[in-house]
Amino acid sequence: MLQGILMAGEKNRDMVLNGSKTVTIREGERACVCGPVLIGCPELGWCVLKNIISVKHTTMDNIFIDDVWKGGHRTEDGYIEELKQYYPDFNEYSVITVIEWEDK
Repeated sequence: MLQGILMAGEKNRDMVLNGSKTVTIREGERACVCGPVLIGCPELGWCVLKNIISVKHTTMDNIFIDDVWKGGHRTEDGYIEELKQYYPDFNEYSVITVIEWEDK
């Protein structure tokens, strides 16, 4: 089953394409599974095929610092602030899905 992840912004695009971002955090429990995934943004005209290798459901206050770093941030607080752009009520107790990928 092919899945898709919308990845907004030029910074996220650049990090996904250069391999420095291999994790995304989404609010709520997402129905993702390990396997092929298209990651991209139609507004910026890019898409790339990756392979999901891990899907974890947890809360933001239980996230591993490695997942924060793989998501392109230095601190959990920085990630929370970015996520508030997309999920205004997001906080450290929010239920999240952590999706990690590698090159296909």
